[in-house]
Amino acid sequence: MFGYWEWAGVCERVGEHDEAVGLYGTVVELFETASDEGVATQPSFVSMAAKSYESIARLRDIRDGNWSAAERRLRAAVDLYTRVGQGADAADAEVSLNLAVRRSGRPTDTHRIQELCALLEQLGDPRAVRARDLVNELGT
Repeated sequence: MFGYWEWAGVCERVGEHDEAVGLYGTVVELFETASDEGVATQPSFVSMAAKSYESIARLRDIRDGNWSAAERRLRAAVDLYTRVGQGADAADAEVSLNLAVRRSGRPTDTHRIQELCALLEQLGDPRAVRARDLVNELGT
């Protein structure tokens, strides 16, 4: 399973997004099967699944304007990152979720975006820049 995830990352970095989505999808399928059987408890496995959900949303769903799929996958990523204590990753995925909601034409929770931005800035996470850009775009 780890090989699928690593190879998906390589494909993503070289611009082979459709191939990456397929590999991330395999990781998600394995995770969902293991979850259904009650054996998906290793933090590294949960983290890989979270990244896979997030990547599929970013590389395909948002690109294609499939907002409901993007929202569902990004919510799953936030929940999984939170489960394994990856607060910065959860915050960044939630920023992506808010971007998807905004692009779909629905209102976003500007107060929550400000909180996420502050958290990422406090942690010194470089992804805070994207959160700050969204805050500025919303004029808050």
